[in-house]
Amino acid sequence: MTSKLHPVSYPAQTSRCREGWQRLWSRFPHFLVAGGISTAVHWSAMSGLMAWDIPALWASSVGAAAGALTNYWLQKGYVFRCVKC
Repeated sequence: MTSKLHPVSYPAQTSRCREGWQRLWSRFPHFLVAGGISTAVHWSAMSGLMAWDIPALWASSVGAAAGALTNYWLQKGYVFRCVKC
């Protein structure tokens, strides 16, 4: 059965939606790895700077920026990369 708003039949929409969720869940382990690496970069940069007697506010800020940049790079290139490209 097709509707006027959606020319594709309902079973096709359901299977396409299911495939989308399966693809999303298949990326979940990649998301966890990327988040773990980004957190490690943040904490490493922060603790390294604090070991050099940089004030905690600056060390935390630089560490957060390093973690955010790492997270962006990993999310774009590792987690949500275009498999078909």
